[in-house]
Amino acid sequence: MPRPIALTHPAPPRPPATEPDHAPGRQARLELPGAQLTLGIEFAPIQMRERGLQEAHTHPRVSQGKLRPDGEYISWRTTAANAWGHPEVEQRTANSWPTLILDVDGRDAVTRIMDAIMAASIEAPNWLVQRRSSGGVHAFWTLARPVLRGPDAHPRPMRAFTRIAEWYQRAVRADPGFPGVLAHNAVYPGDAFATDWLSPDPFSLAQLASLIPKGWTRPPRIQLQSYAGRNDALFRRGMQFAGSIHHREMAVAPVLVALNREFEHPLPDSEVQGIARSVERYRLKPDWNYWQAGATGGKYTHDPESQRARGVRSGDSRRSANAERDDQIEDHYKAGNSIRSTGRTFGLAHSTVLRILRRRGVVREPNPVDLPISGGSGSQSGGPVGRGGAALNVQLAFAAPATDEPNAAAQATSTVLQEQNPR
Repeated sequence: MPRPIALTHPAPPRPPATEPDHAPGRQARLELPGAQLTLGIEFAPIQMRERGLQEAHTHPRVSQGKLRPDGEYISWRTTAANAWGHPEVEQRTANSWPTLILDVDGRDAVTRIMDAIMAASIEAPNWLVQRRSSGGVHAFWTLARPVLRGPDAHPRPMRAFTRIAEWYQRAVRADPGFPGVLAHNAVYPGDAFATDWLSPDPFSLAQLASLIPKGWTRPPRIQLQSYAGRNDALFRRGMQFAGSIHHREMAVAPVLVALNREFEHPLPDSEVQGIARSVERYRLKPDWNYWQAGATGGKYTHDPESQRARGVRSGDSRRSANAERDDQIEDHYKAGNSIRSTGRTFGLAHSTVLRILRRRGVVREPNPVDLPISGGSGSQSGGPVGRGGAALNVQLAFAAPATDEPNAAAQATSTVLQEQNPR
């Protein structure tokens, strides 16, 4: 085990005197009734926290930068107190992405990033960490609200985050092989790294996405380059596979390994195995039924009846919230204004106004039209059949029920056409 390296940032406060000292590297703890919560963010460098870093791993993976024969870093997990004394530190948590990290290789890495900023293709990162020996840079954007990952997370923020990561990845031509686990330590002492502190405030997903051209979509799965996009794609596919009733006894890891090989830039095998272990942990839960249709008693029921009930509750709550507005729409229409004028007044489409008025009984639903029946040279009232009436008769003739006579539909159609085009 490498010897600890002295930290260059202020040490966290010592625990109260009533709490006994533990071995070096003890964690800051928040006392809760019946439990203790370890806060890894308490040990994160103050410069990162000042720029909006919200979360940090309690036992991050660290490395001294030495490679194994397969090209991966030799790494291990340690406490958050000891982690920031190593040159490479995992800067994500077990269930969230608190930062967006890009690995930009080459001596011109800083130039490519600055050119993208000047071209308004990306936001300026919060800090850059450059390896002096190679010139490669790790760029960091802190998120004002970390993006949760895992089956309990809402999918929309994750989709937005992966779309942002793919765009930024391409804007600076970052390394597509970066697995996103270990990142350069911005406060590591010595001459190995040079750190530039840039943007002082964290970013929302909307801010990061504001510079993406309108209409640009995330590439297909096999063309994903960002670590977040590939990680999320493998995790979602693994959850789908494990949740199927046909795959209950089948291992997830071989499926993810095969899927990872389809990427243009596969993730390391260790990362894929970690994703598979995460999926298996959810599968072992007694009430887990993530994708099982019709399952009951769990959190993720997707049967039609439960979906309908959720839709009814959502519609009722939405109508209750808009009741005052709908009252004003009804009064405005009853005052003699048209539906389109009412829609312009309230900033709604005329179809929305019409739906509201129909739901309240102010406007009646349209009655079925009495269609003319063919059989003479006119309509039911004795008048001539117009262009639309003839077309409706043709449709009725083709839709007539089948009879025992093979040419009944053809004869009915011929009769209607003769009525439409008399000689």
